[in-house]
Amino acid sequence: MIRYLLLGVLLAATGLSGLLAGISLDKAVVQLPARHQLGALAYAAYIRAADLQGGLRWYPLLGVGAPLLVVAAVALLPFAGFPRSVIIPIFVAAGLSGAHLVTTSRAAPLLLQLRHHDLDEATLQEVFRRFARWHGRRCIVQLATFGVLLWALFVLAA
Repeated sequence: MIRYLLLGVLLAATGLSGLLAGISLDKAVVQLPARHQLGALAYAAYIRAADLQGGLRWYPLLGVGAPLLVVAAVALLPFAGFPRSVIIPIFVAAGLSGAHLVTTSRAAPLLLQLRHHDLDEATLQEVFRRFARWHGRRCIVQLATFGVLLWALFVLAA
């Protein structure tokens, strides 16, 4: 019974992590580079309309939900009787989930500054430069987490 519960939690964690990784990759390779063509003021308007509206509901659900599911998987491991080949990737995913929370705690407050409409072009450029740096790190961590969770599922299926 616990094994099936763990499998369900692992599938859900992998699904949410995959969504998170895809969203982050899109922001890193499509959206953030567009700021150079749009200009900081126009890009800030886009961020306010997207990330600071619907994104404020969607991103926390994924950004907190995926790591919580990984922690739930770790909590279930002692009762599931899985071999080390399954345990290792789940623990690696837990560590990466912690890194995700750290990088998000550095990246998210930068964009939240955009709620203030009185920021000038130079200040916005600096905010976006710093956000891009932290988001790049976060994207790598999220892609790695997704990959490691896929690894765990692959080992389970083998």
